[in-house]
Formats: sequence, structure tokens, C-alpha cells
Amino acid sequence: MGAWGYSALDNDPAYDVQYRWEEWTVKSSYTPSEATEQFIKYWGDSIRYGDSITNMEIIALVAIHLNNNLAISNKLKKIAVDALNRELVEEALSEWEIPDKRKETLLSLLKSIGGEVKAPKKPKIFKDPSLCYSNTASALCDLKKLSKKKQLDFYGGSEVPPFLKTLNRLFNSQVWEKDYNIYEQAHRERLMMLSWYLGMHLKMSEEEIKKMMEKSVRWPNP
Repeated sequence: MGAWGYSALDNDPAYDVQYRWEEWTVKSSYTPSEATEQFIKYWGDSIRYGDSITNMEIIALVAIHLNNNLAISNKLKKIAVDALNRELVEEALSEWEIPDKRKETLLSLLKSIGGEVKAPKKPKIFKDPSLCYSNTASALCDLKKLSKKKQLDFYGGSEVPPFLKTLNRLFNSQVWEKDYNIYEQAHRERLMMLSWYLGMHLKMSEEEIKKMMEKSVRWPNP
């Protein structure tokens, strides 16, 4: 990362915003309102739960408005207040060398646009092309239904999520054409590795991970 200054416009995401702002308002002759709408379209649904990069871009856009005495629409204000509050949580502040200095900057900006400090809401619904489900609850419900089925069609239909179809192809990659003994051995190895991966990420105990890997060894009759 290049610049990580404490002011709203002194970081790499902010430089990108300033560059695009100049491109749109000067070279493309957009009005400030039209340029703002372009940014909002670019951010998409992430304005509701954006990561630190998106948050800093939103904050930079508000700073540009303030520095140029431009009116801040109610829509932009709401987006900015949410972004500022997401950056004010302890976890986000701890990423900075001097958290109190970062906090002071954010609080000053929040006050400048008439916003208040409030705990950010966790999103309940997500809309993103990389996601198969809108939230955790719907994913759990659908996958529980799938787990009841004895056979699944990984190569047609829509009942199996794309990620699982990809995982199935990966499991069988380069072993479809092998001797069945090789195919079985590859499958067991890959199931063991996946068991280890899941166990580590789910913070399972060493014993739980071992048991899951031992079941993989006994595939296809665990």
C-alpha cells in the first residue's frame, strides 16, 4: 500500500476517488450530482456493508464535497454516516498506528455532515454475483435439504450451487480417466485434505479433525 495518511484524502483509495472525480467532472463534464451517482453505482450493494477500502472511498467523496463547498445529498450523507461508523469500530481503528488520531479525523468528518455515532448494523441480506445465497440462514436451509438426498446431479439442473459443482470437478480433476484404485486413493486424499481445511477454519479440536480424516480414509464406506 502506498499512502495511509490520517486525513480523509491521504490514502490510496482516496487518490483513486479524486482521480475519477476529475475524470468525470472535468473531462466528461459530469455535474457533481452525476459524478456522485456514478460512484454510488460503482460501489453497488457494498455501500450497506463495505470493507475498509469502500469505506475510505465513500469518506473521500464526502471530503471532496466539503472541500469544494458542494451540497451533500441526503443519500450521500446516509451512505457516508454508515461508512464513518463502520470505520469507528474498535477493530477498524486498531488497524491504524495511532487509532486515536484516526478516530479524531472520523469524528470531525461525522460532525461536519451532521451525522451521529452509532453502532453499524450487520447486513441481513447480501446481493453479490459471487454469492449463491442472500444470507446464512437461506444457505443453511437449502443445504440441509440437499443433505437429505442420496444422489445429486452435479452436471445439470440448478439444485446444486455452482461452488459445489466446481468443488466436485476439482475433486475429480485428473483422476476420472485413471484406474479405479487410483481414483479411490485420490478421493480419500482429497477428502482428508478438505477435512483438515474445514477443521482448522472451524477451529475444531485436534481430536475432532482426526476423526473426520479417519472417516475420509474409510471412503466410500465411512
